[in-house]
Amino acid sequence: MRLFWAKKHALDVPRHPLEEPSVFISFANPYHLQDVPRVKTYINAYSCHRPMIEAALDKLMGRSPFKGVSPVDAFCGLPDTHL
Repeated sequence: MRLFWAKKHALDVPRHPLEEPSVFISFANPYHLQDVPRVKTYINAYSCHRPMIEAALDKLMGRSPFKGVSPVDAFCGLPDTHL
């Protein structure tokens, strides 16, 4: 599922990722980075099932290291996703 921002001037597009520490976790869609290309910390969780959500929380809390390698191009071949 893609994120769709308001069409009129995209007023609900997040403007703060470069100003405030932000983390975007993508559950069940490894291609969300194209919808929030300016976010500095992007985590692909790949699934929205409870074990994946718990694993993502363990990693965020430092109880488990991030060690996965993306099997897909999360950058979607777009230059503005490589900030």
